[in-house]
Amino acid sequence: MSKERKVLFVHDGPKYKDSYGVRFGNTSDIDLLNRYKYLGHNVSFLMRLKEVKDTSKYVNLNSVGLKINEVDKLDTISYSRLTQAGNKALAKTVGIRKVGSGIVMGFAPVTDGVDLLQQPFSPGFAEIANNVPLIIGTTYNELIRNSYKENNLTIQDAKERLSKAYGNKTDEYIKLFAKTYPEYTPQDLLSIDTVFRPNTIIAADARSLQKGKPVYSYLFKWSSPVPDGTRGSFHGLELPFVFNNIDLSESSTGKSPDTYALADILSSVWINFAKTGNPNVPGKIPVWEPYTTEKGATMIFDNKCKILYNNDRELMALIKSVNYHK
Repeated sequence: MSKERKVLFVHDGPKYKDSYGVRFGNTSDIDLLNRYKYLGHNVSFLMRLKEVKDTSKYVNLNSVGLKINEVDKLDTISYSRLTQAGNKALAKTVGIRKVGSGIVMGFAPVTDGVDLLQQPFSPGFAEIANNVPLIIGTTYNELIRNSYKENNLTIQDAKERLSKAYGNKTDEYIKLFAKTYPEYTPQDLLSIDTVFRPNTIIAADARSLQKGKPVYSYLFKWSSPVPDGTRGSFHGLELPFVFNNIDLSESSTGKSPDTYALADILSSVWINFAKTGNPNVPGKIPVWEPYTTEKGATMIFDNKCKILYNNDRELMALIKSVNYHK
């Protein structure tokens, strides 16, 4: 891993002319990696400068006071200065992302035929993935600002807020929600993930249609009990369970017997999947079928794990149809 690599942070497309490069003297230099990986959303190290004869079309170093033949000096520029330069570049092209916006903008991976063979889902997965089994899933609430602290929220209150996004489809949304989650609360109506889950179903559909190894779908619905039980099943909450390190994640998971029991289940499942390509562990979970568009088998991870079939497909299709996050 001591081989020298020179790579670029670049945008895909001719209008993104203000992207700039950075040098890595050693790909195992973690400090340097951490220094640069937060420059923008989805920054990737994709294009080797040594393979590019004319870097002028890709690199604009004026914003950090360097000349085109001084790209190797980028690793001497401070993090704050690089961030400022990056924000200026974004302002001239796709714009700066607004806090709370559902639209992600910033530095993004670029297809180069070496590190990234194609843009994801264009139209399907890359052929090299055909023989790689996949687990794909989300948490129930993900990054949505939930309403679980609003103890006095009524269905009518929720309906009034939902109407701003769903308009004349609000009643249909509530009807589908009740069909999908019969024991729902008014808070759930406003707190369910509307960003990751709709696209996860689309991705699982695309992967399942390709010939090759199976794809397994899950929804992590277990809700955090700490500090007051109002955080829901937030983004990344399943990870302490997957890696069975509840003792290091007490502030997110608590340390109840149910917490440790679920961690034992998820970690066993992921270990078996890593070893064999099959997540099924007899005695730990119900039989987890591979996902297909027809059946949509999805493992629901909660204190009681269960398999559901296309349970939220209609609901997520409606959410996707109204372009909830504009």
